Parts: sequence; structure tokens; C-alpha cells
Amino acid sequence: MLKRLLLPLFAAAIVLLAGSGCHEFKAQFRELFGPGFNYTPKYVLTLHRIVRYPRGNELETQIRTFDGQKIWIGTNQYFSSKYFTEIALVPRIDKPNFYDLKLKLDNRGKLIWMQLCAEFQGQKVAIMIDGVYSGEFVPIALVSEEEDWVTLVGPFNNLVAEGMMKYASDNYLHFNPSTSSLF
Repeated sequence: MLKRLLLPLFAAAIVLLAGSGCHEFKAQFRELFGPGFNYTPKYVLTLHRIVRYPRGNELETQIRTFDGQKIWIGTNQYFSSKYFTEIALVPRIDKPNFYDLKLKLDNRGKLIWMQLCAEFQGQKVAIMIDGVYSGEFVPIALVSEEEDWVTLVGPFNNLVAEGMMKYASDNYLHFNPSTSSLF
């Protein structure tokens, strides 16, 4: 009888502690059950097609840029934080405290980057960070199949760049969970 009472009590204690904000408990729980446990992605990067002649259907959406202009982008992303494992910061010579980003792609990310460069050769794509317009850039093709790093030309200010670098690995693990943690 006592064992039947202790099991639900123990389960309730785990749920309460996990939701209470105890950082040590959450870290240990994450270590046991994987990094995707109770993680909210931050600084998620997505690249979208810029629509020159909008048709106004559900595959296109209008967004506002920082200078107040409105542009249309494709709602479906072509590339995201799902496809790179880490970020390195490249300081801009022309702007202090601003950076370009070097993204380390996984194998699938390389293929998608190659498709992105082929489809948008010489054209700009929209950069979104956490769903907010951050700018535009022209994708630069990989030189060889063995190359892992690509450069995302900014400029990105130091807060955004450092945040993206800090959360890149956790975001990657969140969007690509280990199959062993699913069962």
C-alpha cells in the first residue's frame, strides 16, 4: 500500500521541481533525458524567398522592415537553424561591434545550402531571426563538397551575433533530437 502512494507522490514532486525554475534540477533532468527537455529555441535563424510580385495567397506574407518599408516574403523557409551546428563570429572591418556569421553546416544543411544558392543565384533572400526581419543577403555557394562552413554576410550587431552563437548548438539539438531520446 505504501509503495502505491509513494510512486504518484514521487512523480508529482518531479513535475513540481521541473516546473519551479530550479536550474540545477533542470540541468540534471536535461542530462538524463536529453537537451530538448523543456527547451525553447532562441535566436532561430530562417532564410526566406523575397517575393517581387506578390499574389497575396497564404504562401506569401507581408512584413515590415526596420526602416518602415513593407516587403513580401515566402512563408515557407528555405533554410533554418535546423541545418547548422555552430556559429563563429567574423568581425566587420567597416563597422566596429558588428559581425558576419560563419555557419558550420551538417550534411543535410550542405545540400540545402547548395539548392538555395542554385535557386537564388545572384538574388537576395530575407534573413529572419525569431520571426523578425533582420536584413537581406545574396547566398554564396560552397566551393567544395568537403567544405563545412558558409558565411552569412550581415552586419549583425554584437548582441544578436553573440546570442545566435550561444544558442546555435542547443537549437540544433532541439530541431534534430536524438532518436534514442524519443523512446
